Amino acid sequence: MKNIIIMSLLIVFIPFHSFGNEIIGKSIKCELKKSKTDMNPFSIEKILPPYYFYFENSKTLIYYYPQRIKGVLKILSMRLNFDEKKSQIDIWSIWNKDKRYVGSINKDYFIFITRKYKINKRKYYCSYLSSPKKIIEDFKKFIKKIDP
Repeated sequence: MKNIIIMSLLIVFIPFHSFGNEIIGKSIKCELKKSKTDMNPFSIEKILPPYYFYFENSKTLIYYYPQRIKGVLKILSMRLNFDEKKSQIDIWSIWNKDKRYVGSINKDYFIFITRKYKINKRKYYCSYLSSPKKIIEDFKKFIKKIDP
């Protein structure tokens, strides 16, 4: 009898659960894993900022990035588009009516793979942040490390 009750509860709740767009309203940080054997202080992996994303709705996300303006490193943001598929999230920007592919997040392994570098695609390991406010706090910590 207990098995029948459990099955009927699953039948009732499954249609109401949204399997798509589970990332909406979430903030994530994607960063390179730094190798302990890499001791080169000028290594590009040591200075590349993490990717910070806030998934605003089912089509757009906000990407936060650093930019030096008049000698001061500031946090800026840009709206990007995305498509959420079964196993990945494809991210792109629209520039002069051209669709420019930024990269994709593998949902199974939570890895962001950039398409910025054709020869050397970079893998960024992602993690959830508690809120969009946490993005700014975390980014400020990163800026203090590279620009004391």
